[in-house]
Amino acid sequence: MAWVIHGWVVELFCSRGQHLLSARCLRLCVEHFTHARRDGRALRESEVGIVLHSRHWELHGDADLLALEESGVVAWTPPGRDDDVFLLASAAEHDCWVVTNDNWEDHGRAGRRHLTEAVRRRVIKFAWVQEAFVPDPDAMARFNRELSECGA
Repeated sequence: MAWVIHGWVVELFCSRGQHLLSARCLRLCVEHFTHARRDGRALRESEVGIVLHSRHWELHGDADLLALEESGVVAWTPPGRDDDVFLLASAAEHDCWVVTNDNWEDHGRAGRRHLTEAVRRRVIKFAWVQEAFVPDPDAMARFNRELSECGA
């Protein structure tokens, strides 16, 4: 996995804080990375993961979520556990890039243990412009530079 998407945060920013959960925005985010962009690069779905807290199970039955689950990109965290800790641990352990706007200031010791400087450098902040997912261009330039250095 090369990318881990903070599912709740992507949905929250897409709905402009309305807490209107739908997996449509998650699908659009995944498609942004898995469809060829202007630089010609595209990730395989196997390189993308979405971390969702189990409290969002009400999304089950959502057609976009079903498609994402069938493609194997959705990871549900256990009930009663903090999805951010799983997201950070995955990013730290697998050297993933993280798609989120979270600053992780509210997670205490458990979150800080996994929030390494390396993880902070691989955070991709984003915005939604109408229906378009727009990642931070400077962060994407860092990603593309690292990808080129790896010979990918």
